Amino acid sequence: PFSVNNPRGQAWASTMMPNERGSDVSGEPSLSLRHGIKPGEACVREVAAFILDTGGFAGVPVTGMVECSHSKFMYHDRRIVPKIGSLQTFVPNIGPAEDFSSRRFSISEVHKIAILDMRLLNCDRNGANLLVRQREKKVKEKG
Repeated sequence: PFSVNNPRGQAWASTMMPNERGSDVSGEPSLSLRHGIKPGEACVREVAAFILDTGGFAGVPVTGMVECSHSKFMYHDRRIVPKIGSLQTFVPNIGPAEDFSSRRFSISEVHKIAILDMRLLNCDRNGANLLVRQREKKVKEKG
């Protein structure tokens, strides 16, 4: 089993980045790439998506908030700092939705994603952040 980790302090422009310190080239605090979402909050939103995906309606993989510590997680002064972030079950896929024709997706599946996005106030849905799983083959019974 595999999983995917999204550390809270590793987001672009996060003040928790050991090398960037959350500032732009002028030294001024950086703005988020998306208005209203602070750098480093994506992991919280991922956990919220799992919690709000009642009964797996939209297929959000199991996701939780975790703390990880490792000797490689250190700042320039060699302090080992635990990382907090989301951990999500890896789901085997055949690629992002943008690589496939829209005919591949049923209206009901598209509606499930749309309903989840409305519940999450997600304004970032695009073909690159929606993965496609292999369709299960139907077995015909001999009769």
